[in-house]
Amino acid sequence: MKKLTKDLESATFSQKLCTDWFRTYADNHDPNTIGPEGMEKFCNDLEVDPSDVLMLIIAWKLNAQRMGYFTLEEWTRAMTDLQCDTIDKLRNRIPELRAILKDQDSFKSIHRFAFDFAKDKGQRSLETTAARIMLN
Repeated sequence: MKKLTKDLESATFSQKLCTDWFRTYADNHDPNTIGPEGMEKFCNDLEVDPSDVLMLIIAWKLNAQRMGYFTLEEWTRAMTDLQCDTIDKLRNRIPELRAILKDQDSFKSIHRFAFDFAKDKGQRSLETTAARIMLN
């Protein structure tokens, strides 16, 4: 019975738990945004290097508007879709998230997203240095 209860708890999604999880990474000055420091902590907790392509896939899933930042709205929409309200649940989805790159349409979508994500607002092209970093 104990195992069944634990399985049910891990299978259900909690919006409150998801928001509380977000808040552990949120910027002290803007509680609705995860900034660079929070992003570093998130990567450490997820046990993923910030330069790992997985972080780009997560940003794509969140439809993040700014590199290095996640908003509460982006987070809750994507994590609700993924049914992840804890770091452990997201960590368990890593193989599935990585497999997204094997789908040709998703790969193209992520590629387009990465280009737009990496360039500055109003910029029509990507600087050579930024492009090289994104491709490595």
